Amino acid sequence: MTGGTAPDDVAALRAVLAERLARRGLLTAQGGWPAADTADRGGDEEEGRTAPPLPLLVPIGPGEDGDRTRADLVRRITRVPPRTDLVLRTSGSTTGTGQLIAVSAAALVASARATHDRLGGPGTWLLPLPAHHVAGLQILIRSLMAATAPVVVDTSTGFSPAALAEALRSARHSAAPTADPAAGSAATRLYVSLVPTQLVRVLREPAA
Repeated sequence: MTGGTAPDDVAALRAVLAERLARRGLLTAQGGWPAADTADRGGDEEEGRTAPPLPLLVPIGPGEDGDRTRADLVRRITRVPPRTDLVLRTSGSTTGTGQLIAVSAAALVASARATHDRLGGPGTWLLPLPAHHVAGLQILIRSLMAATAPVVVDTSTGFSPAALAEALRSARHSAAPTADPAAGSAATRLYVSLVPTQLVRVLREPAA
């Protein structure tokens, strides 16, 4: 699954994530959270029985060789924790060596729920982060749980504060005719997640 920020790649990755959440019983047909008791059990886990293993999902960056990545994972992975749905890879920018992180769909959904609870409710998310990294992927999960389409800010050729500002204006304009701000609906809330370097550039850009 290719991540990045190209709209077509993001849409394809989001569809795969939606299918996995649905198979785990963590996403309703209309989008959003299922009944609380189902979500709290971790979706399709039943009493006395763990969920069946499903193929691992591994988001990769644009231009990465899928076969090479697969061979590397086969070499490095010696044990897969129960209920693992995704294997995410860190960049290695801190230690010099990228690490593999096993994540369950239930953990991603729990994080999305906690984020929305902290922010005051679900909303529409802008995506200016590569979707194959955990921060960008979590934006896709939040958008699925909010049943809103993410607004993709394509950073394939570099991050632009002006492009981010334009995407925000466009999202506000699209939501305005149909949303009731007084109701505090998901359509009226716009959220964005940035890494520190992006935030610094936005703060330095008058147009943003």
